[in-house]
Amino acid sequence: MGNQFNPNDFIKRTLNNRYQITRFLGNGALGSVYLARDTKIHKDIAIKVLTGSISDEDIKRFKRECTNLAKLSHPNIVGVSDHDKTALDGNNYYFLVMEYVNGATLKEFLKTSGSSLSLKDKLNIANQICKALNYTHEKEIIHRDLKPENVMIVATSDNDHFVKLVDFGISKSLSQDNQTTTTKSSVGGTARYISPEQVEDHKGKPITYNSDIYSLG
Repeated sequence: MGNQFNPNDFIKRTLNNRYQITRFLGNGALGSVYLARDTKIHKDIAIKVLTGSISDEDIKRFKRECTNLAKLSHPNIVGVSDHDKTALDGNNYYFLVMEYVNGATLKEFLKTSGSSLSLKDKLNIANQICKALNYTHEKEIIHRDLKPENVMIVATSDNDHFVKLVDFGISKSLSQDNQTTTTKSSVGGTARYISPEQVEDHKGKPITYNSDIYSLG
């Protein structure tokens, strides 16, 4: 599957006669993310679609993300409701339907509000990220790409800051011993936050939950 579909061409499309895509939101570890309308329940949702030149390995990784997210149900982790594939213009596209998180990434949030955050606010945000990671690890899943861009901050009615952990595109499930998330020639993660053992993962050295803790630190 090696199509060259322009991600912007998905706007105004309806996937599986249900999800009306309204605008482009950004790119994740795998594919493009859009704001859409679920016409069945009349609610805004987010959709991640595999776009561009997609390899068989990309499809496997995307399916792993769907499987891993389906195991998770926590207030500080983005919720997933559906995944499928659809045919458009003669090509098949895999997509994942998630709750729409209307907020800013932690990176964006710190740029605009970081200097005014109290110690209490900082501890509150950090504590929520820890709760999300603790739950994820209890489910035997390693996120593997924890960084400010993958933490969403949502303002609440009482001016609190609610955290949502997103983008499990390169996550790894330890309950599936034969599962690999990278090829021998590639390294998953983001250079600034990646743990040393993740760099060695493609050489056969195992990673653990400590990799996420390193990235959090």
